[in-house]
Order: sequence, then C-alpha cells, then structure tokens
Amino acid sequence: WDILDAAAGKPVVIFSQFRTVIHAIGALLRVKADPWYRDVAMIHGGVKNVVRTEQVRQFQAGERRVFLATIATGGVGITLPASDTVILWDKPWNPATVNQAVDRLHRIGAKHESINVFSLLCADSVEWRIERILESKDSLFKDVIDEAAVMGRLGREAMRRIV
Repeated sequence: WDILDAAAGKPVVIFSQFRTVIHAIGALLRVKADPWYRDVAMIHGGVKNVVRTEQVRQFQAGERRVFLATIATGGVGITLPASDTVILWDKPWNPATVNQAVDRLHRIGAKHESINVFSLLCADSVEWRIERILESKDSLFKDVIDEAAVMGRLGREAMRRIV
C-alpha cells in the first residue's frame, strides 16, 4: 500500500506476468485499498478487444485509477499516458519486455516527463539475483557501446597509435 500512498491519488499501472495474479491484486484492491483505488481496469489475454478498448478509455479518462494488465497483453498496442507510476509485480527476465511495457506510459500526450517504476523483488531470492545479473549485463553493454563510440570518434590513425 505504500506505493499507492506515494502515488498520492494519481493513476497507477500494475503489470504482472500472470492472469491469476492480476485477478488477485484486483480483488485485494477492491477490499483493502483506499476507495480512490478500488475501481480498477483490467486486461489480460482473455479480455475481448471491445472490452479492452473500453478499459483503456476509462483509465485514460480518469474513471478508473488503477490499470491492471498482464505484461504480455498490456505491454503491446496500448498507450497509457495518464499515469506516471508503474508497478512491476513480478518482473519478466527479458529487459526488452519490461521496457516495452513501461514505454506504454511514456508516449505522445503524456502529462509527465518521467515515469516512476517500482519492481517488487524479495531480497536474496532467485529473482533478486537475476535482477543483479541483468543490471550488470546492462552496465557492461553500455560500457561497450560507449567505448565503441569513443573509438569511432578517434579515427583510424589514432586507433592505430593506441593499439
């Protein structure tokens, strides 16, 4: 509930990999959450396109304050610029999938400049260790790209002198 409190009444998007988790979160919000967050929009692979479109419209219009979606369904083909807060309930191990889902919030028409992303991880769990490995790989990738960019600017003769 602390994350919802931090959102201060603003719309929130919650992604999970699993439909059952999305349903459980929705049920929990309806019972436990501040009334502001009880009326949720929800999409997953079993939701028909007509209903999906209406759920997105209601969220964008401010009629629903929480948008629950499986990351596979909510991460493609929709735009959710009404929110600046996304909660990754259970994070997939593919960073491109996560980035695509978070990018749903940062689109043309967005009312905010930055996105608050919360990943829920248990310390010292398998997921936590994998997240550390992914962060390390991302850092290494950025270092390699930066190094390649520097080498590209040096020119052929300067690179020969270095080598």
